[in-house]
Amino acid sequence: MIRRRAALPILVALALVPTACNGLGNGDDTGPKATGRWGGVHSGVCAAVTASVRNEPTTARRDFEDVHAGLHELAAAVEREDRPAAARLLEAKQRVEAGGTTQDLRQLAVAVAAAIELTGDTAPDTCP
Repeated sequence: MIRRRAALPILVALALVPTACNGLGNGDDTGPKATGRWGGVHSGVCAAVTASVRNEPTTARRDFEDVHAGLHELAAAVEREDRPAAARLLEAKQRVEAGGTTQDLRQLAVAVAAAIELTGDTAPDTCP
């Protein structure tokens, strides 16, 4: 009986180690992600930022184009609550469309995160 009691805390600790090490227990150590309906839009913009930083313009453009429609939908959803925020999102998107730089993509990611917050979902302030 004493051995079982002594082993229980060890087993509990071992069960929690993977979760404590990376927060998710699944090997994903990329940081916080956006939640809710718009999480994929944020992730796509962040993927474009990452590709741009890696000097992979074709991949960055593809990642941006993959979320293009979602950006319009997010702006429409935000417009109901905060027209200036929707305008900032669309302006940031337009700079990227016009051949934007890595910095333009980063600014778009910030605008997306702010817009997501306005919808009641959560998003990290910067890309992981």
